[in-house]
Amino acid sequence: PFSFPTAAGGREASPDALATVAITESVTDISDAFSYLEDSEGKLQPGDILNRLDSFQRVDQGGANFGLTPTPYWFALWVKSDLPDPTLVMDITYALLDFVDVYQYQRTQSGEFELITEQLTGDRRPFDTRYRKHRTINAKLLTTTQPSLVLIRVQTSGSVQLPINI
Repeated sequence: PFSFPTAAGGREASPDALATVAITESVTDISDAFSYLEDSEGKLQPGDILNRLDSFQRVDQGGANFGLTPTPYWFALWVKSDLPDPTLVMDITYALLDFVDVYQYQRTQSGEFELITEQLTGDRRPFDTRYRKHRTINAKLLTTTQPSLVLIRVQTSGSVQLPINI
């Protein structure tokens, strides 16, 4: 249930060459939909990432799995939903990620990005930073009929894996 925009000749479109996921069911696996960017110096902030969306690469089929690495990774995709519930729960089923920062943006009429949700969670942060009190890492996303941009920053001392359901 997701698509990748393409330009003429089948190349990825720029600058927003990210998948758009249309949430039409109560549980949708979006693990294969993400694109990623390695933050080799560990210094990028969300504002920096918004200016580098054309630098992202698609994850391989089967989802993001980068093995043991201390390097932070950013993941991005566009999400929209026609479900009647005003909130969605993004559930990361691999719960051994130290720091998981989730940002959701919508575009304003002028084309700027406006932050609509932010959640800093992970297994190195207090348990109550999770949207739902559950063993998996999870975050609240707002339901939007227009696509909203979801950015996720993951940094961990273990394996970087990102299996995600909404």
